[in-house]
Amino acid sequence: MYSNEEFILPCINAMLYVFLLAYAIMRRHGILIMISAIWLLCAVIGIIYSLIPFTQTNNDITFAPYLYLFVLIMIGLLPISMLRPIDGKELKVVYNEGIVYGIVVVLAVCSFIPLLESLIQIAFSGLDNLASIYEERPDDFDTRAYFSFIGRIFYSVEDYFEFLTPTFFFVYVTMFKEKKMWIVIGLVVALLNPLFNNLANGQRYYAVVFVYMILYNYLLFYKMIDEQQRKFLGQLALIIGGIMGLLFVSISLNRTTDGTEELGAAYGFVRYMGESMYNFNTDCYWITDYVGGEQSLKGFYSYLGIDNTSIEDRSSLLGIVSNNFYTYIGAFVMDFGLIFTFIFLSLVALLFYILISKLDKEVNIGILIIISLYANILLFGTTYFIYENGFIHFVWAILLSVFLLFAEVDNYESTET
Repeated sequence: MYSNEEFILPCINAMLYVFLLAYAIMRRHGILIMISAIWLLCAVIGIIYSLIPFTQTNNDITFAPYLYLFVLIMIGLLPISMLRPIDGKELKVVYNEGIVYGIVVVLAVCSFIPLLESLIQIAFSGLDNLASIYEERPDDFDTRAYFSFIGRIFYSVEDYFEFLTPTFFFVYVTMFKEKKMWIVIGLVVALLNPLFNNLANGQRYYAVVFVYMILYNYLLFYKMIDEQQRKFLGQLALIIGGIMGLLFVSISLNRTTDGTEELGAAYGFVRYMGESMYNFNTDCYWITDYVGGEQSLKGFYSYLGIDNTSIEDRSSLLGIVSNNFYTYIGAFVMDFGLIFTFIFLSLVALLFYILISKLDKEVNIGILIIISLYANILLFGTTYFIYENGFIHFVWAILLSVFLLFAEVDNYESTET
């Protein structure tokens, strides 16, 4: 029997994020508004999800887990609240122009063949069959299997830059005085490559990551974007959004093995957006055994060939389904528990707060990338820790950021207006 408390508490949780969004609006802080709106949306959809949970929960819903999540999210957002838009005057990006130009050229050159091959894969698979590719794949499934030899090499470059390409795209479009159209188009294609590879394999998660990263970077650079560029980006967004939406809906409608087919695709959306806070409240918050890094670092373990417990073994140890959504905070709770997670994530937020608050007139592109990596955790954190499965890409992004940070800065002239 569904109790009033099980309905009221998710509503109270949603109200917390209403206040957070109201604060962000009062601050007129675009990125803070965006992230707050995402978390509020998930909290509101979580109310609907709580009416028909996907699985039987282990504990009754209570307020303490919601409060724990909200406090940690507030702490996590403190550094972002200090981040100012790039305007070229009060705050401008500095970098080594030769290195950055070399990177964008490589990304542009490597972009076209992989996208073409992904589109061919989608065309030959058919919209009705994309979902079955994901559902029928074995454990050792290679998402790059359909690429040619050259396509696989070029895609590997694009793949390693998936968290970096948005920054390089906006830096090139807004900061370089002399822009070559083929590079701009190539960078757009580079942005799309991980997305269409994901869709070609019947997956949907990167569509959400893609939208979040593009919106974040747009809000960060919007003061540097002129009217003509806004028009171009708007038209591009409509075209890409239409294609992406068609593929996303097709995959969602044809998913049949998640146990909710009788409820329709709408419930699949509700579960995707709304289950994490509810699951954290009723399951993840209460676990007493932990997996010591094998949840949040599982991609790193896998890449290095280190033995990692299976999903089933982790679930058995934790007493919950380990591959459900529990928010990014839940991933660390499964690894290390409530107390360590609170201390660790608070310290990370403190470090970024100090870093961002010290930005004066300039921000090195290496620092900008590191801040973006942190923002990604909060943007996609309503589901899980974004670097769980792509941790080696995260490590590569950090290494490249450090290299760029110590490279000689020489773009002062190119940023003058």
